[in-house]
Amino acid sequence: MVATLQNDLSAVTTRDASGNSKDLLFTVRPRGTQYVLSYFQSQDPNEARRRYYTPENITFGGEPIYVNPALPIVSAVAFFDFKKQTEEVRVYYVHSNSLQIRELKRSGCDGKWEPGEAFNNKEMELAQTSGITANVVSWDRQSKNGQLKVYFTNEKGFLSLMYNDLDEDEWIPRNNITG
Repeated sequence: MVATLQNDLSAVTTRDASGNSKDLLFTVRPRGTQYVLSYFQSQDPNEARRRYYTPENITFGGEPIYVNPALPIVSAVAFFDFKKQTEEVRVYYVHSNSLQIRELKRSGCDGKWEPGEAFNNKEMELAQTSGITANVVSWDRQSKNGQLKVYFTNEKGFLSLMYNDLDEDEWIPRNNITG
């Protein structure tokens, strides 16, 4: 079966409970007249073995995650949470009925998806032409401190970001980061 994908893709690598690396390729897929958030999971991190990726729809409470059809974009980031001692995956997309950026999160490669309530409660509005990208920055390996950052163009057209310290739940907005 050939998968129908949007142009926007985002890939991360994480580890399952056994410590095996897994690549996750996130995308937005058409489903009738709507779009759903989904991903493809590698069966083997060594591409020379030519194993197919397994498609999965992301669900919460048994329901698919619908994405705004006017802005079907996705970004993902993975990192190791030293505080919880878990592999973490975060996925960012545009709410189906608005231009608000949303977060889904999962602990470990085998965990369940759940909304990022602290992030989602900020209700950050995007420009109609925005993209989304995310990264994790560490200050140094000894302190294990860092920040998760999500970049986008806000509703006023300014390049902006939301960030949180990895050991905190609070998200802080920074608008117009280019001055």
